[in-house]
Amino acid sequence: MQRGVITAMTRNAPPGMPNVFLIDISPKDRDAVLDTVKQQRGLEGAPELIGTVAAKLIEVDGRAVENMQLRGWGRRLRTARPVTSAAARPAYVDITTRAVVVSFGSQRRSAGLRRRRNR
Repeated sequence: MQRGVITAMTRNAPPGMPNVFLIDISPKDRDAVLDTVKQQRGLEGAPELIGTVAAKLIEVDGRAVENMQLRGWGRRLRTARPVTSAAARPAYVDITTRAVVVSFGSQRRSAGLRRRRNR
């Protein structure tokens, strides 16, 4: 499975995408992990830690996601997904004008829908 994931990432990754990912770094381990990574040979840039939170898409344009006829990949929109913030819009992302409501645990927020461009 690991080789399949790495092959897919290599084939489909946009230019400049990092090739090393560390997942589930606790706040208490943050500094030690960063120090360890900074000491590695071949590092091309400063390591970047990106926090994520689980979020679930609740509705799009006033329609509940759970009532939509989603098939294939779209069914994933019914479950919570890891999301993060970004300082700037990546070149491979379009922002549409659709209205969405997203749940972060017990909190709900309205936002603009982001989707990846077809490559």
